[in-house]
Amino acid sequence: MGLKFSYDYRIAEDAAAGIALRDVIYPGGAGLLSWIALALPPSVAALAGAYLVTAAGFSILLAILIVGVSVWIGYLLSALAHRLSTKRVPSLQEKEGMEAVVEFLEEGVRQVSRDGESLLRWRAFHSAFEKDGGVYMVIAGSALVVPARAFPSADARREAMDWIYAHLTPEARARSERH
Repeated sequence: MGLKFSYDYRIAEDAAAGIALRDVIYPGGAGLLSWIALALPPSVAALAGAYLVTAAGFSILLAILIVGVSVWIGYLLSALAHRLSTKRVPSLQEKEGMEAVVEFLEEGVRQVSRDGESLLRWRAFHSAFEKDGGVYMVIAGSALVVPARAFPSADARREAMDWIYAHLTPEARARSERH
């Protein structure tokens, strides 16, 4: 036997959980890396161009800038198109309000919804932590999130966390204690 909790899926809550997960996995660094990724290609092109101006002339500088900026803009537009893909939006909207059940069992964590059922073995989890009353179980850069409202009380959430810590691998338990 294990512990069982259910809740209704909410898109906004899922998005907030993604942000919270990013903040835990990459504390303070994700924003800086994003700015570096945006600024680096044009900066490198400009520096290379400035060097070549003194060595080979203005036409090489212009060619490097045009190619570098074109590639950079193409990359940004491609990334934006992927993020705005309409193929992903309807499936999320269909999930709004859907009941989800999470069971903590001896063999792993079982998730059940109208779309399917899965069992994640305990060895699959990288770490687990609590944030804003919810329980986050990290799996390779993603997470299984059980929102705070799934737990009838703080004692029930604490019991779930105790169960999780007791079943995680020693390495995952050590990583979890750092959060």
